[in-house]
Amino acid sequence: MVRISIPLMGLLLLCCLVSITKAEHMRYKDAQQPINTRIRDLMNRMTLEEKIGQMTQIDVYNATSDIMKQYSLVKRIGAATALEVRATGIQYAFAPCIAVCRDPRWGRCYESYSEDHKIVQEMTEIIPGLQGDIPPGHQKGVPYVGGKTKVAACAKHFVGDGGTTKGIDENNTVIDAQGLYRIHMPAYYDSIIKGVSTVMVSYSSWNGKKMHANRELITGFLKDRLHFKGFVISDWQGVDRIIDPPHANYSDSVLTAIDAGIDMVMVPFNHTEFIDVLTNLVKKNKITMSRIDDAVRRILRVKFMMGLFENPMADYSLVDKLGSQPHRDLGREAVRKSLVLLKNGESADEPLLPLPKKAPKILVAGSHANNLGYQCGGWTMEWQGLSGNNLTYAAVDPSTQVVYNENPDADFAKSNNFSYAVVVVGEHPYAEYSGDNSNLTIAEPGTDTITNVCDSVKCVVVVVSGRPVVIEPYLPQIDALVAAWLPGTEGHGVADVLFGDYGFTGKLSRTWFKTVDQLPMNVGDSHYDPRFAFGHGLETKPNTGNEEAAVYDKQYLHRLELQWSLACTEAREALEGHEPHKNLVELEGIQSNEFSYAIVVVGEPPYAETNDDSLSTTIPEPGPSTYHYQRMQGSQVMVPFDHTEFIDVLTNLVKKNNITMSRIDNAVRRILRAKFMMGLFENPMADYSLARDLGREAVRTSLVLLENGESADEPLFPLQKKAPKILVAGSHSNNLGGGWTMEWQGLSGNNLTYGTTILGAITAAVDPSTQVVYNENPDADFAKSNNLSYAVVVVGEHPYAEFSGDNSNLTIGEPGTDTIKNVCGSLKCVVVVVSGRPVVIEPYLSQIDALVAAWLPGSEGHGVTDVLFGDYGFTGKLSRTWFKTVDQLPMNVGDSHYDPLFAFGHALETKPNTGK
Repeated sequence: MVRISIPLMGLLLLCCLVSITKAEHMRYKDAQQPINTRIRDLMNRMTLEEKIGQMTQIDVYNATSDIMKQYSLVKRIGAATALEVRATGIQYAFAPCIAVCRDPRWGRCYESYSEDHKIVQEMTEIIPGLQGDIPPGHQKGVPYVGGKTKVAACAKHFVGDGGTTKGIDENNTVIDAQGLYRIHMPAYYDSIIKGVSTVMVSYSSWNGKKMHANRELITGFLKDRLHFKGFVISDWQGVDRIIDPPHANYSDSVLTAIDAGIDMVMVPFNHTEFIDVLTNLVKKNKITMSRIDDAVRRILRVKFMMGLFENPMADYSLVDKLGSQPHRDLGREAVRKSLVLLKNGESADEPLLPLPKKAPKILVAGSHANNLGYQCGGWTMEWQGLSGNNLTYAAVDPSTQVVYNENPDADFAKSNNFSYAVVVVGEHPYAEYSGDNSNLTIAEPGTDTITNVCDSVKCVVVVVSGRPVVIEPYLPQIDALVAAWLPGTEGHGVADVLFGDYGFTGKLSRTWFKTVDQLPMNVGDSHYDPRFAFGHGLETKPNTGNEEAAVYDKQYLHRLELQWSLACTEAREALEGHEPHKNLVELEGIQSNEFSYAIVVVGEPPYAETNDDSLSTTIPEPGPSTYHYQRMQGSQVMVPFDHTEFIDVLTNLVKKNNITMSRIDNAVRRILRAKFMMGLFENPMADYSLARDLGREAVRTSLVLLENGESADEPLFPLQKKAPKILVAGSHSNNLGGGWTMEWQGLSGNNLTYGTTILGAITAAVDPSTQVVYNENPDADFAKSNNLSYAVVVVGEHPYAEFSGDNSNLTIGEPGTDTIKNVCGSLKCVVVVVSGRPVVIEPYLSQIDALVAAWLPGSEGHGVTDVLFGDYGFTGKLSRTWFKTVDQLPMNVGDSHYDPLFAFGHALETKPNTGK
């Protein structure tokens, strides 16, 4: 008998340690066998140590993206993302984030699709894109991964992470059970219906009880009530943080987490410790073998479904899909459709957008105008993102002189005879808690750029941010305002709309506040008084003159916001949205084709088999705040630094019978279930493809137009592609970086990834005769003295990730507000806010002619310009409330104090250009 000793730990170590006879038929390797048969066969061959190895996840960093409210497009994005993830050899995406962000000061706001749980539910449609459509007759609650071009998805963070007090990351969500089940839980129902493979637990607490220690919700509700058969995974070192200080009593933490229902544990640094601890707990009978078997069974179920045993290595046939033109076009489309036109001129009769491509000279200004790093946001190359760019100009007519000055002074803007200016400003990249921001202001010198340029020349301000930011004080100066969110690498998607190749169609999926003092403020709040309301978005028509005929064959999908950053290196967060089954009627006891009856009880799954009048009394009540030693149930634990420690501790817990082998088996079963579903054993290695075209489309559709001129009669959008001279300014106009880009907190810059900055996209979009002047932070004299036709100022938040994004101010990153003041105080300007959430913008609104929430457009800056210049119309709507001041926060739609700057759902719309 030959014994093979190769440990399997987590996602990338794909061979199980088993004792076999060479001639023996191993049923678990037979893909024709039913998955449950394969699971039983493999588990019967596994030792305790091997099972615990399955419960150990060693971290591999992937990307995040942000998308919103285009359901069929979202599904296509999910499919393209699955291809690109498989191309890298990874079969498991830590996405989608289905948090309902109720306060934009939260650093992870851009990971959330909306402040409205119904939109978040609808965005779960990305799960079939990532994993494949569930075949008829597939058992509800059982994971599904449909082949070697699909990946296992992960719904996160369970549950309530978007509702923490004052938007502080990893903080406490204070809400009663009814509120939790009504606002934060519904998207998990839809995810399970669609076969999501795994669920990740949140760092946050619910009414003082750590979610990683919440057995009632993980085991009692998720697994038992919702019948979820995939595996539950911890967050990165989430088990360590159950006890304060973290890792202080690791054995107790592991015991609590595994008993609570966590099946797989992220162990980034010392997996041997975790294995030893868990093994010891089992051997001491503190954790039962039945619990271990349950976890292993769940893990194997996913792995078998993924095909990992049949195809464990990379499929290099997908390499040619990397960066393919169809994928880039898709990214550009996404950018176009994500743009929200907030303002377009002083009135509807005098719109600024679409911009003329052919102009003598135009100014491009703003920190975000020529920076792919800023467009991607956090998790681009590095955790907090990067900034920078090395791209060339492309958008306007060859005769148009494009002058780029990141932050021109007013004299420059006035003295150069610019036809108009495009000012791109917003947030600097951030991720997680680094993005927590109580000010939500545009990054400096963005506001100065707006003031200098928009006071001097007609200007479009494009806001590159992951959330609404403070724009109100600059609105009077801004002629047109576009929310570009985080357009990613396809900046052409922005130019497509700015110059009228497409119309603006995006709508706000979150409320745009007036001041941060209003936050939190969401649609429906009693104090709702937004600057741009939820659903707001001006529209423009595309030009129909001498534009490419193919442009008009492209159909923009629904008229709601899309936010994302496709080609950021670690594209995983926001690429999974969710849409409930078409027959699903929430909280109504009616029969449908998909499920027998829906239970008329808040928080219950819509596919439950029968009405159960007693269920409402069994919903767990919030427990005491002394959660340190309470048991929790999960299947996999994130162990970021010392996974050996986690393995040692867990092994020891099992050996001491502190954790039963049944608990270990339960966790491993869940993990394997997900891995089989993901096809990891069949296709474990990279299959390269990048959906840049899809990214552009996503950016396009996610943009929210918050302001478009002083009135509907005088819109600024779409911007003219042909203008003598335009200004592009702002810290975010020429910077691809962002949170979760290359590193956790993200990096700034443009050498970190390929893509198109908004500056590059503007240059490509405008008429060749239009001079594009780029000045990241021009002074007012520069903006006034250059005879600029208009300016596009791109400012926003700096990159951040997770708790680094927690922000009590939510101000635009310096010098964004200076850029807005300098530019928008000097000429017509569009401010594009690049941020993962609303930021403070109200103080600058009076200077801004047009305001666009671009969120985090990622690498596809073309998606922003697609809409700015009218190739596509603005259709995006705010999925979260844009506050006036951070003092209003938290403020969500429906709150009694709801008084937003831009309400939930607010968005102006533009139509694509139909003329020259």
